[in-house]
Amino acid sequence: MKHTHKALVISLFLGIIFFVVNFMSHTAPLSMIIIKSLLVAIIFGVLYMLTFTLLDSEERRIQYGVPLVIGVALGALIGTKLEQPIICTLVGIAIALIVGYLYGRIKGVR
Repeated sequence: MKHTHKALVISLFLGIIFFVVNFMSHTAPLSMIIIKSLLVAIIFGVLYMLTFTLLDSEERRIQYGVPLVIGVALGALIGTKLEQPIICTLVGIAIALIVGYLYGRIKGVR
């Protein structure tokens, strides 16, 4: 996995930024902010590695690329209206991965 190191660095950076922003706003106890920051970093790292592993070859870029772009965009737009952009974006990514997989099965791509 060549994306592992980069995913760890970016996830750590994102987790620290998330912690600092939430800590400065004082919206929750410190322990809750730490737990949420760790969860954000872990989820982002997993999604980063999954996404870039899937998009490693040209064949998979075609299979998953367009559904991922559409899923992220629609998820973010719908999430903004529902005031849950992160959750809806994650749902959009999950649906995009399912659509890409089904497209691959129909076309005979692994």
